[in-house]
Amino acid sequence: MRKQKIIGIVIIIVIVLAILGINNRSIFNDDEQVIQDKQQIKQENLTIDEKVDKTVESMSQTEKLGQMVMIGIQGTKVDDDSLYMLNQYHMGGVILFDRNMESPEQVKQLTSDLQAQSNEKVPLFIGIDEEGGDVVRMAEKLTPPPSQKEIGATGDIEQAKTWAIKTAKSLKDMGINVNFAPVADVGSNDKRSYSIIQIQ
Repeated sequence: MRKQKIIGIVIIIVIVLAILGINNRSIFNDDEQVIQDKQQIKQENLTIDEKVDKTVESMSQTEKLGQMVMIGIQGTKVDDDSLYMLNQYHMGGVILFDRNMESPEQVKQLTSDLQAQSNEKVPLFIGIDEEGGDVVRMAEKLTPPPSQKEIGATGDIEQAKTWAIKTAKSLKDMGINVNFAPVADVGSNDKRSYSIIQIQ
């Protein structure tokens, strides 16, 4: 009888300890969550410069080097080759050419897939040469901007602003965030200069 009581007490103690263990784990997890929440709040209170500094500090040397490189890819969809280059070498960006572009919808899907699958600490730079004049991409699907020479010849500064906004919006809608276009070229002998001054 006494032995049964002892066994009963031991079983009760084991059950109580198990319950306490579960509760302690729950409390510990709650504490962990509170710490994460505080860190998130602290992160949100950082200035943009501070966030950039923290991100850069967290990068390896290879990641930092990769951020300075922009690659071209083949085709109109993300493939194993492009993902290997992006993720193995931590490339900072991709430049698109006509070979990558069939329609605004397809380009939007491509850029979205590239961003989603890059696995980097910062979003990719996705660039294009949408200069206007002789250098435009997907000219049959997008309204190409006039050349800088044509805009400059009007003498109307607002035209430069209007076309810059229009071009930027159409590119942004497709997920492109860098445009390699002339902005301050002066006196070139082609159509890439807003200036009418010619260099001899």
